[in-house]
Amino acid sequence: MKKSQLRKIIRESIKSLMTEQQQTEPGTRYTLSTCSGQYHGIAQCIPDSFFGGSPVAVGHTFTLGYPPHPGNQGGVKDVYVISVDNSCGWYESSGNTYPVNAPTSAQIAPGPLNSCPNAPAAPLSCPGCNGGNYTWGNMQNWQNNFTTNMQNASWFNAPNQPCQFLNARITQWESIQAGLSNCNAYHNALTCKIKYVDAILKPQYSC
Repeated sequence: MKKSQLRKIIRESIKSLMTEQQQTEPGTRYTLSTCSGQYHGIAQCIPDSFFGGSPVAVGHTFTLGYPPHPGNQGGVKDVYVISVDNSCGWYESSGNTYPVNAPTSAQIAPGPLNSCPNAPAAPLSCPGCNGGNYTWGNMQNWQNNFTTNMQNASWFNAPNQPCQFLNARITQWESIQAGLSNCNAYHNALTCKIKYVDAILKPQYSC
């Protein structure tokens, strides 16, 4: 065998091995939108290593670079995650076509970005009940009154009660929390209410 042929075989073997390794790198398929609102529903498989080894959540913002493809001249774009779809085997994509697998050259900045006008607001990450800067001083009185009023209600012994009532209260308090913009005293009080109902009352009534 000629040396040139041997070198060619070695190159092809190395290329094949690299491709196989790249194809086995764990990734996650996301549906994305641009922060500008210009493009919506972009499907991309991105290696988890780009985000430090773990998938990111809905609302996460980052930057990708796109090659030209039909209907788009390409370029660097700030995006946010609409949905986290499923795991995928990421590999290095090549060529100038719109990639389903985001190539290394497209992975610009893992984020989060300082600004992304159309992205949904990230949920608050607040301390647990009385675990931060606020302590709910009236908590014990509220717990006693809440339990007494519930037990004295005319519907207390009705079918599916009091579980239906307790679940509805938790849903209501969580909805209120979702509309708050900071971890204030009110947010803390709601967290304490949820904890009391979820950890004490629901198990007590086998909910």
